[in-house]
Amino acid sequence: MPEFTNIMKRVFLIMSIVLISSCKTTQDSNSDTNRCNESNYLNNDFRNITYNDYRGKLNNDTVSVTQMKFNCVFTEFLSKKIMFDEFGKWDEARFKKNQRHPMLVWNNVQLFSDSVTNYVVATYGGGEEDHKIYSSVMVLDENGKDLLAVNSKLRNEITEYFTELIRNNDENKKEFYSIYWRTVDPKFYRKYILGN
Repeated sequence: MPEFTNIMKRVFLIMSIVLISSCKTTQDSNSDTNRCNESNYLNNDFRNITYNDYRGKLNNDTVSVTQMKFNCVFTEFLSKKIMFDEFGKWDEARFKKNQRHPMLVWNNVQLFSDSVTNYVVATYGGGEEDHKIYSSVMVLDENGKDLLAVNSKLRNEITEYFTELIRNNDENKKEFYSIYWRTVDPKFYRKYILGN
C-alpha cells in the first residue's frame, strides 16, 4: 500500500507540473513562420513540428516541460481526439485562466505495445486567433521525467508515434466531440450539438 501511495504522489506531482494554470510557451510563439492560412490547414497532417518549453510555477519554483506542437493542423483538437480514439476519455481536464478549452490529461497510458511502461500524456491546442493553429502533446514518465526533452532517448519514438496517430486519424469517428462538448461546455453541447 505505501508503494501505491508513493505512485499516486508522483502522478499528482507530474500532473501539477504539467497543468500549472500560469503557464506559457517559448520559442516561435510570436514568429510568423508558423502562420497558417485556410488553404494550408492540413487534414491528418501538419506543416511541421516544433518543440517548445511549457513553463509554469510549482511551489514557487519555475518548472518546464517540453511541448511538441504539430503546426497548421485542421483543428486544435486533433491531439485530444487521437488520444481519445486510442485510449478513451481523459482523466482530467485542466483550464488555464481565461481559456475556453482545457488541457486534457491521461494518466497511466501504455503508449507502446512492446513496453509495460506507463506514461502521463497531456494534450493542448490553440492558435486560431493568430492563424497559427496547432495541436500539442506533452509526455512524462511515471517519475516525472520529460520524455520530449532534447536529450530524451524516447523523443524520436514518441514523435513518430504521434505522427502516425495523426496521419491515421479516422475523421469519421466523431464520438470525441460529443463527449468533449458535453463535458467541457454543456451549454454549447445542448445548443449546437443537440440543437436545443
